[in-house]
Amino acid sequence: MNKRFLSIIILFNLAFSQHVTSGSIPVNGEKYTTGEDGVVRMYINVWGHVKTSGTFLIFEGADIVNALSIAGGPLDGANLKKIKIISKESGKTVDYNIDEYIKNKSGPKIKLYPYDTIIVNQTKLSRVLARSSLVTAIIQLVNLLYTIDRLD
Repeated sequence: MNKRFLSIIILFNLAFSQHVTSGSIPVNGEKYTTGEDGVVRMYINVWGHVKTSGTFLIFEGADIVNALSIAGGPLDGANLKKIKIISKESGKTVDYNIDEYIKNKSGPKIKLYPYDTIIVNQTKLSRVLARSSLVTAIIQLVNLLYTIDRLD
C-alpha cells in the first residue's frame, strides 16, 4: 500500500515536471530567466500556421526569424507577408512582412519582449485548398471525361 502511494506521487511529479519544462509560463510571472549558462532568456508565444505552436523560451534579443525557427518554422501556405506581433508590454499589435525581410535581408527589426505573441495566419487560397475537396472532385471529373473521350 505504501509503495503504491509513493509510486503514484513519483509518477505525478514526473508528469508535472515534464509539463513545466516543456514550455509553460513560469508560475512566478518573472519577465526574464537566467539559466546555468548565464544566458538571459524570456518566454514568447507562437500561434497559428507553424509546425509547433506554443510558449517557448528564447534568448533575449532574438528576432522573429529565431522565434519562428524555434517553433519549427512556418508551414506551407503560411502568410509571411502579414505576421501579427502582439506586444504584452505595450498592448499594441504590429503587422510584419517577414517575406520582404527574407528576400531583401533588410527591413525593420522588431524587438521581442517577454510574453509577446507572434501569430502566423494561413493564406486564404491555402485554407480553401486544404479544406475543400472541390478541387479533387473537379480533377477526378476532368480525368473521367478524358478517359471516356479516349474510349470513343
